[in-house]
Amino acid sequence: MNDSLPAALPGRSPRPPALAVALLLGAIAYLVSAAWPLLFPHRQYLASPAPDCDVGSGACTATFDDTRYIRLAQRTAGPLADTALPLLIETGGMSTTHVAIEFSGSGMDMGLVRRELTDVGDGSFAGDVTLPVCIRRHMTWQAIVVADTADAEYRARFRLGVNRD
Repeated sequence: MNDSLPAALPGRSPRPPALAVALLLGAIAYLVSAAWPLLFPHRQYLASPAPDCDVGSGACTATFDDTRYIRLAQRTAGPLADTALPLLIETGGMSTTHVAIEFSGSGMDMGLVRRELTDVGDGSFAGDVTLPVCIRRHMTWQAIVVADTADAEYRARFRLGVNRD
């Protein structure tokens, strides 16, 4: 008695069906595309301006090297809580594709305020941000500007003092 199985059933191919191969290749492609940013992340750079620089007093510039920088300025003087704060961000030495700014309270949890800014040309981005009212008369905020390029992410940390009334 021969216990071996035939190599293939008559009329059927020993190859897997085309649908199974397509599903397997699709699953592999999905896993590679999902894991790609984890395996090959964008380079990240972090800079801070001079320690005594306060955006509420004037424009502050954070430099990454001799050519790359991020400058944050208010378009009006004297930031007040619960009013629109018009901001202008200039980037230099990099081809910036997208800019956002994130505010968080220094010394008090006020949540995270994030705003995407509008490209106004020549590496400049603008937008209005409204910060929450704090019970203190004066609140210091940390602002982080996130500038994306095709191959890297640049983060610049700034300080902003805001008065109530």
